[in-house]
Amino acid sequence: MFRWNQRDKLLTFVQGGLWMSRLDQFKCEWEGTLPDRNLGLLDMLLSPEMAEYTKGEYRLAKMRGYASCWHMSDGEPNEQMWQNKFGDKSKGTALRTTPDALRAQLTRLLHDTGPCYLGEIEYIDHKSSRVPEGNTLEVAFRVRDQFQYQREARVYVHCYGDPAVRVLAEER
Repeated sequence: MFRWNQRDKLLTFVQGGLWMSRLDQFKCEWEGTLPDRNLGLLDMLLSPEMAEYTKGEYRLAKMRGYASCWHMSDGEPNEQMWQNKFGDKSKGTALRTTPDALRAQLTRLLHDTGPCYLGEIEYIDHKSSRVPEGNTLEVAFRVRDQFQYQREARVYVHCYGDPAVRVLAEER
């Protein structure tokens, strides 16, 4: 028995597409957010208005960023990954591919200036780590360290501004 989103995900793949979820829809509240140390620096170095404006830009980016995460493994995913991530205690569907095959499918969208990016996730402690500021892309590839067992790569589309909208519209 498929849940509605499992069926839609499978149909997307069968039709040659890539299922992506908005970052603010991920289960972890830290997904796509600045770590605490960055937030503290913004509050110290900027006026209250500018700090709030900057934080708002990151919140908007979290609602405009879409990701498809891929477990990196030479063999079978570990049991924790299968139980917790692939869905519903091993009742989910996993697709196997290689980084080169994934990259080849995304060639038209992968450019230095976006809107689509492919990279390995860096796992951080959002309470004590700091990331480079000024680019919301930095937080899109930083995930809470408790998820290190997932060993993921991520395809990320940033729909913030006209170039992203144009490229995505052309792909339809």
